[in-house]
Amino acid sequence: VIVVDDGSTEESVTTLFDQLLRAGSWFNLRGWRVIRGENRYLGGARNVGWRAAKGQWVLFMDDDNYAKPYEVSVMVWAALHSGADIVTSANDYLPSATEPPTNETLPHGRYVPLGASLTTGMFENGFGDANALINKKVLEDPAINGWAEDDGYGVQ
Repeated sequence: VIVVDDGSTEESVTTLFDQLLRAGSWFNLRGWRVIRGENRYLGGARNVGWRAAKGQWVLFMDDDNYAKPYEVSVMVWAALHSGADIVTSANDYLPSATEPPTNETLPHGRYVPLGASLTTGMFENGFGDANALINKKVLEDPAINGWAEDDGYGVQ
């Protein structure tokens, strides 16, 4: 697990990262990492994360994503059984941005990307959220070279 701190200044966030990095913490003992740096915006932070990753697959999650308990296993299964290099998922819109959902929390909306139409994709995102499992070879391809790092560019 790699968490990229993209220039956080909020005290509660910096305190949390300090606790995660403390010697002997559950996070530290698992070999998980926090990479801190200046604000590079979405693409720059994602590029720092995937370039530090050691595995074949990279699962991106932004600070406004919440993983369901089975997210990783389902996405890996879907990638391996379909041969896809990128797997995204439906998004549930949760009623609170501050309270973590429970098993009883019902979404107040859902976004289901239908994908595969490049023409439509020029006008409407049908491919999915950046919360995606991506084969690292795609990101390493010189024609792709990771995420766009333009400041303010968030439609990846």
